[in-house]
Amino acid sequence: MTSVSAGPSRVRAYAPAVLWAIAIFCASSIPSDAMPSSIIFSQDKLLHGGVYAVLGFLAYRGIRRRGMTAWRAAAWITFGICVLYGASDEFHQHFVPGRSMDIFDLLADGVGVASAIGVARVLEVRAARHA
Repeated sequence: MTSVSAGPSRVRAYAPAVLWAIAIFCASSIPSDAMPSSIIFSQDKLLHGGVYAVLGFLAYRGIRRRGMTAWRAAAWITFGICVLYGASDEFHQHFVPGRSMDIFDLLADGVGVASAIGVARVLEVRAARHA
């Protein structure tokens, strides 16, 4: 009996996104007075968008590498999971000294995720054309 592989193992497919999510949680746990002062940290919404763009790209890539769903479904699943994670992160920050929940941070997270899904899809289409 032969088995058909659906791509890499779950661990290999999802580990980058999970590790990035853990990094986000750790960074969100830092009290505001312990954050380094830098120009990049003063651009809060850009930072949120960029961080969640990476998460969105990694999550979308993991879902697609497992080959379990069509790209549109993968895009919606990715967007939903990442925005829910962003909402939980904002809630978590409510309990961190000097940090707070901000709906505009969550909006920036969603824009970052959506942008990353778009980039990932363009790269997917290009790779398919050249394969």
